[in-house]
Amino acid sequence: MSDDAELKRLMSKRLAEMQQHAKEHKTVDNHDEPSPRDVVVSMLGYRGLEVLETAEKQFPSQASVIVSGLAKIISSGRLTEKVDGGDLARVFAISGFPLRLNTRISVVKDGKAVSLADKISGRKP
Repeated sequence: MSDDAELKRLMSKRLAEMQQHAKEHKTVDNHDEPSPRDVVVSMLGYRGLEVLETAEKQFPSQASVIVSGLAKIISSGRLTEKVDGGDLARVFAISGFPLRLNTRISVVKDGKAVSLADKISGRKP
């Protein structure tokens, strides 16, 4: 058998194995319930995921508890609207865990966005 034919046979065999593996895992995953984090992420709106990831970095164990609570509220149907980043940041702040978020304020000058710090200092961007 030539090297090309052997390579094609091996590639076909490996592809079949990968497809079978994916099929087995897909059927197992369909029966699992989504994690509390997945439930919360599905309800996040504008910049919500960014705030959640920041909270998980700054307060890992507390974020897990808050996410679990939010997931219960969402799963019960008491929360039906999207939660944006500002709302989520307020939940953490009210819970005693104020987040340090990277913020930037820009001013439009001559059709270009200029940071507020540059505008105040008189620097050109």
